[in-house]
Amino acid sequence: MDSAQLLWIIVAIIVVLAVIAVLLFVARRRKDEAARRKAAEIREKAREEDLAARDREAKASRAAADAQRAEVEAERLRREASQQRSEAQEVRTRTQEELRKADSLDPDVRTSQEAREDRQSRRDADTTSATPARDVTDREVPRREDDVRHDDEVRQADTAHQAGPFRRRDAVQGDGSVRHDDDTVTRQDEHPRRR
Repeated sequence: MDSAQLLWIIVAIIVVLAVIAVLLFVARRRKDEAARRKAAEIREKAREEDLAARDREAKASRAAADAQRAEVEAERLRREASQQRSEAQEVRTRTQEELRKADSLDPDVRTSQEAREDRQSRRDADTTSATPARDVTDREVPRREDDVRHDDEVRQADTAHQAGPFRRRDAVQGDGSVRHDDDTVTRQDEHPRRR
């Protein structure tokens, strides 16, 4: 082979190597550029997720603050309700005391103490006078502290009895029966209540 051919072969090899080097350089550059774009996309996505996380944290903080405000409000309402219950109980107690006072002043209402005293005096009179056995209607009925009922029906019955020539003192007992002045007892099933 002569030197001219050899020279052309060397030049051809150098050119081929140069083309390969250029192609490798361009390919690497494209690869690096693609990696940069990918990295930029990942960073952008991470920033968006970070902003979303901060937004969620802010919402969670607001929700916690709202919950704490609601707890404070609930506690305030509980205290207010307790105070109102207490005030209502005081009013109820005063009202009951006023009703008792009115009953003690009203000659037409027999209180539990008066009824006990009347029973005791009748018992004493019965044992000293040796009277025969009592009638079934005169039988003692167990009483409780709340023997006298303060309802409209009893007051209406008392008003109706006052219209007669003598004032009567009837007492409604704890079982619903009525004890009259003449010591007779009318049971609830014998005399239906008026409505």
